[in-house]
Amino acid sequence: MILQFEEKKIEVKEEYVKTVTSKSTGNELNTYRFKIRVAGKEKFEDFKNKMNMYKEKFISQIDDNGNILAKYNVGTWSYRYYNEFDSEDTNYLCDVEIIQGEELKTDIIIIEGIENEVLKYKEEFDNYNKAIVIRAIIKNTEEQREKINNAIGDNKYFKVKRPGINNEILEMRFGKTIWSKHEGYIKRSIVLVEKKYDENDKLKKPFFWPELTNMMDIMAKNTVYIEKLEETLKKNNMITDENIKEIKIQVEKEYKNVYRQYYLVEDVEEDFE
Repeated sequence: MILQFEEKKIEVKEEYVKTVTSKSTGNELNTYRFKIRVAGKEKFEDFKNKMNMYKEKFISQIDDNGNILAKYNVGTWSYRYYNEFDSEDTNYLCDVEIIQGEELKTDIIIIEGIENEVLKYKEEFDNYNKAIVIRAIIKNTEEQREKINNAIGDNKYFKVKRPGINNEILEMRFGKTIWSKHEGYIKRSIVLVEKKYDENDKLKKPFFWPELTNMMDIMAKNTVYIEKLEETLKKNNMITDENIKEIKIQVEKEYKNVYRQYYLVEDVEEDFE
């Protein structure tokens, strides 16, 4: 097996460990281990930094012509050493495990049959809750956002597809969503959480639950209520029970437009990691 660490290529004798099925794509992903000797403390420090870096970044497996065959992350690794005279004579014998990875990318997320252009995308499998969690920035018009909201309605969960990753339909819900206004469109930083996440009996409620959520609902409704009350008083110079009933109906229809303002930022891409 030939591995490419940035500009450096090394050939290792790999030992097969196991194969697992990707929760995101359904692809078979292999795990291997290999041994490598590093001579000298300075080179070992550089090697150690690379091992930590490649826990997040991909190492490429290549063929003799430099074509990429697969990509891996470093899993666990360990070392032992022996010293003859000084630190530069120290030999480090390292055991490294590498886990085959995937670049999960899509240009479109389909929510309840409505396509959304993807600007940035991250997906991970939450091993504790056994569920897929997506973080993405999507580009919408205000009309597209309303179309999505109308399609979802009062349902907590909705259907999501990720073309290019997996054609499977996932049942998901929104997590925290923030958004920003731009010329002719909006950007939304969304979190999509698979339904399985909520089915974990050990799942804890978030901090400040339920008071913060309830408070935000009440504040948003009151804002709309006051605005509609003012309009009615100005128009009729009086207020009746029927007026109040009508206002409350309008509040229920429109308070979510005010609710969204709590999540409005300058540009959602600035804080996307």
